[in-house]
Amino acid sequence: MSKSYLTTEFPPELVLALAESDDISLSSLNSLAQTCNHLHNIIQPELDAALTPEVASEVLLDAAKTNKPEVVAKLLAPPYSVDPNAYSGNSCTPLHAAAERGHVAVVMLLLAAKADVTRTWDSRIDDDMQPLHLAVLKGHVAVARLLLERGANPNTRYGEWFRYIICDAAYRSSIEMVETLLDYNANLEQRDTHGTPLGHAVARRDLGMIEYLLRRGAEVDAEMPLYPGAQCGSFVPPFKATALYFVLSLKHPKGDGKKRNAESAPKEGREKIMKLLLMYGAKKDRAMETVKQYLTGLADAEGISEEGLLKKVDSIFASVELSK
Repeated sequence: MSKSYLTTEFPPELVLALAESDDISLSSLNSLAQTCNHLHNIIQPELDAALTPEVASEVLLDAAKTNKPEVVAKLLAPPYSVDPNAYSGNSCTPLHAAAERGHVAVVMLLLAAKADVTRTWDSRIDDDMQPLHLAVLKGHVAVARLLLERGANPNTRYGEWFRYIICDAAYRSSIEMVETLLDYNANLEQRDTHGTPLGHAVARRDLGMIEYLLRRGAEVDAEMPLYPGAQCGSFVPPFKATALYFVLSLKHPKGDGKKRNAESAPKEGREKIMKLLLMYGAKKDRAMETVKQYLTGLADAEGISEEGLLKKVDSIFASVELSK
């Protein structure tokens, strides 16, 4: 059977039977209708009859997910004029779906149709999740920039754990994304349950991100939580400290053995990070204040005397000085 037969002579009743089948989606049927005038003339009336406002919203969402800009453009234009801000499917808008998947062309069409960049995901699980949040979490820089250009706020909080996208971008080691967010006035000192963007980078020993954030003016002595994300339980102080103290990688006081362990930095890359922090003005005295305030517990955790702990810390700083 030749292609020309399918596109010019295929019996209309068979085409209509296909159109009425439950085994083919409206989105696929629409794609088939676009292949030639013969099929379009037969299928389009069936599509028009089936495309109620509710169904049209579902088809638009599916087209946004599967990156079909031609279908999106058709549904957004008259006579369909589907609302780009309608919730459907799993309670997200087409802009959420396209932003999460990085479909630039679809995002541009939706924005041109006045899709709301501030619309949140209508779900208790994804609290206050906007399209920009999804684009950043998935690493789609081009989409994030489009949304920011249309007024998306880079400083809105989202999620059950009160997250911020600049912190997430720093955690994911995406300098390009952090730079994009800062270009649109993201707060460099924004703090979530894991601290500032610099705190995230230090906790991951991400030297490149640490240096970039410091060059952009991040507060070098901003305190980091030593129990990141903790909402309940028993904790042993110190509860927070500067990045310089964190990178010392001292063992945390043990408490009674039932306490939750604090996060501590592995020793790998310690001298390079400390050197960088000191170069950008980190104060040794601030770190030493924490050491001295909790000296007894820290020494006990290390299994050495208080004097021995102070000597250990001094030797760490001395090794950093020698490496300059």
